[in-house]
Amino acid sequence: MIKKNLRKKKFERKSFFEQGFTFLEFIIVVSLLGLTARLIVPPLKTSLNKSRQKEASLIVNSMLKSSQSYYGIYGFLPKDIGQLSKFANFQKCIANQAEEKGNIVCRNSLPTKVEKQDEIFFSPSGNYKVELRIGEIENEGSMFLVKANPNGGLFAEEGSAVIGCYSPISGISLLKEYSSKKA
Repeated sequence: MIKKNLRKKKFERKSFFEQGFTFLEFIIVVSLLGLTARLIVPPLKTSLNKSRQKEASLIVNSMLKSSQSYYGIYGFLPKDIGQLSKFANFQKCIANQAEEKGNIVCRNSLPTKVEKQDEIFFSPSGNYKVELRIGEIENEGSMFLVKANPNGGLFAEEGSAVIGCYSPISGISLLKEYSSKKA
């Protein structure tokens, strides 16, 4: 009787949930996960880059509008942040190695107010290096120029720049967001 019960148990089939996975099924599942990740990661990187670029666009746009206001009141273009600070408050990251490491070091530091004499500063997140200049353009006179370049580590290579300019002669301001996609 005992031998009969043992044989019966040996030949009984286990349910699907009790059997587990075979090695082949495991390999197929891992391959599908890898393929899915490979298809999803590039669009996520692009979205992340665009969201970071909006910070730079807001800074550049604010600087352009402040320069227009400054020119409207005083009749000449601002030369530094101190002159722009009457119309908008700008903050910067002052962490050590902000230029090399970007947002890695800036995320742990509090942003501080941009100094009045600054012409170059790092955005509060550390993702962008913002520069302002006055340029002389032939037949246009002086122009207010702002450039925000990606900064820090891998983002410096993969990020997208933002530039802006304002010409008081023509009254035109331009904001341009660049794409990091390879042509």
